[in-house]
Amino acid sequence: MNEIHVTKATNTGRQDTSADATPLLMTVIAPAGDALSERGRHWQQENRAAIDSYNEWIAEHGLPLEEFRRF
Repeated sequence: MNEIHVTKATNTGRQDTSADATPLLMTVIAPAGDALSERGRHWQQENRAAIDSYNEWIAEHGLPLEEFRRF
């Protein structure tokens, strides 16, 4: 049987300061060693420079259209 790999990540974006705010928690489940997860890791490695550049831009300027978000 395939091993299942579970990863939990919290939202590190804009912090909501309201009293009832809770951090967003995302659970990603993928079979360990699965070809799809391997392709994803490979894609991330190939595109690391673009991902880092985009993350830096968001950190500096904020999310586009953020003022229209309802959550």
